Parts: sequence; C-alpha cells; structure tokens
Amino acid sequence: QMCGDRVIAKDIYLAVWIMLFLLLSCQLGTTCHAFVGETVVLPCTTTPPGEPTLSKSMLYWQIGTNLVHFFKNGQDSLDGQDEKFHGRTSLFLDQMKHGNLSLKISNVQLQDDAEYSCIYRQTDTSQGQNFLLISHVQPLRGITSIFKTIFHSVSFCSLLLLEVYVRKKSPLLSFSTSGLLKARHLPLHPPFEETLRNNVPRF
Repeated sequence: QMCGDRVIAKDIYLAVWIMLFLLLSCQLGTTCHAFVGETVVLPCTTTPPGEPTLSKSMLYWQIGTNLVHFFKNGQDSLDGQDEKFHGRTSLFLDQMKHGNLSLKISNVQLQDDAEYSCIYRQTDTSQGQNFLLISHVQPLRGITSIFKTIFHSVSFCSLLLLEVYVRKKSPLLSFSTSGLLKARHLPLHPPFEETLRNNVPRF
C-alpha cells in the first residue's frame, strides 16, 4: 500500500510540475467578444514578433485534441478538421509572414464554445522549446491517464478567452482557451454593444 501511495504522490507531483511549466511556456490569454451569427477573430501573434518561414512551419488551432484549423508548409491542411468548423475558419494568409497567426471564425454558433489553443511550430529551427501542452484533463487515475498531451518542438503557444454574446434575449455564450463555458440570459444595451464592436480585433 505504501508503494502505491508513493507512486500516486509522484504522479501528482509530476502533474503539478507539468501544469506550472505550461503556464510559464504559454502566452497569457486575452479576452475577445463576438455575437452569435457574426464573425470573430481570435488573435495570435508570434512572440517576439518575427517573420515565420511559412514553407517550413505548422500552425495548429485546436479545441483539446480536435482540430479547428491546421496550416502546414505554406498552405491550409483541413482534412482532419472538426466537421462543425468546415467552411467557417480562415487565416490571414497575407499577414502570416509578419507574425499574424490569428484565426477568423465566421457565423459563430452556440456549439463553438470550448477551450481554444493556438500552437505554432517552426519546423526548420533548433530554437523552439520542447514542452508538454496539456490539451485535456482527465480524473486522477495514475499519470498515464491524468493528461492527454501533445509533444512538439514548439516555438510558442497562446491561450485565449472568447466570450460570445447573443443579441437581446438569447443565451449568453462564452468559449475560450482558458476557462469553462456557460450560457445564460443577459440584457444587452446599445452602448455596451457599440463598445464591444469597437474592441473586437480587426486586421
């Protein structure tokens, strides 16, 4: 029994270390806003700013292990894209060489609520960081089942919070890369709506 307790304690220690390492390795999240049915931009830029070699790089936009958008070696590669995002996602291809890796999602839907992550990998560099990106958390049953992870030579990753509001009396929707999501009803007033629009990133 004592041996088993030691194994569990070791697993917990390793899990905590991985989580701390993730927090230190990823950019702090930002908060974005959008209305259901409209278009939203999830911002993601290289840090420090630089000019990626698009022909030798990969960009993942993911919800856990589900692929929202994938860019590889200079072009979109959407064969494995989650079906609910088909035809609704795009990148700013003319600005990617300047470090703009943001994702545009059109016709935002209620089911879009989730945790989103932006992961950029420069495949021809030896300067990328090696780390574990926690993409999904499971109940504690030993280290093999605590986390489902992705391991890459990653230049950086970014976590974002997106809150989506439905007009008038529709449910409030939040979806993010750094929090849990709930729908609720809130009144929207014109001044708030106008401020919200002015704060949505545009490229």
